[in-house]
Amino acid sequence: MKRRPGRRTWPYITVSVLALAAAAQAPKKTIWDGVYTKEQAQRGRATYTETCSYCHGSGLTGGEVAGELAPDLKGVYFILRWNGSLSDLFIKIDDYMPKDDPGSVSSEDTADIIAYLLQSNQAQAGESEIPPDREKVKDILVTKKPN
Repeated sequence: MKRRPGRRTWPYITVSVLALAAAAQAPKKTIWDGVYTKEQAQRGRATYTETCSYCHGSGLTGGEVAGELAPDLKGVYFILRWNGSLSDLFIKIDDYMPKDDPGSVSSEDTADIIAYLLQSNQAQAGESEIPPDREKVKDILVTKKPN
């Protein structure tokens, strides 16, 4: 029986092609890559002032309200607390905030508030807005500021 040449090589070719495809995927963005616009942050500031500042303060420094602590939303604590996917912060605001009316913040307002929080933490604005969709922000990472 005569063997066809290359029959044993197809698994290696398949593995090589898959490895190249994985390597070619776009790297994940971070909050430092201009993932929001200035206009979105301005809208977020207005919504934050109306919805969040009662507990977290106008300076995003947190505080105590009715015996509960509202964490800082600015500085090292914010970056350490939300290190990872931006979708974690999106879900927290969208589903659980404000404490006295959970789930009342729309997804659009959540994205705007996050833009304001990023601006307040010195992340630079860019050309596109944070999408109002928790799935679409999964690939944006909250990380320490690069040197």
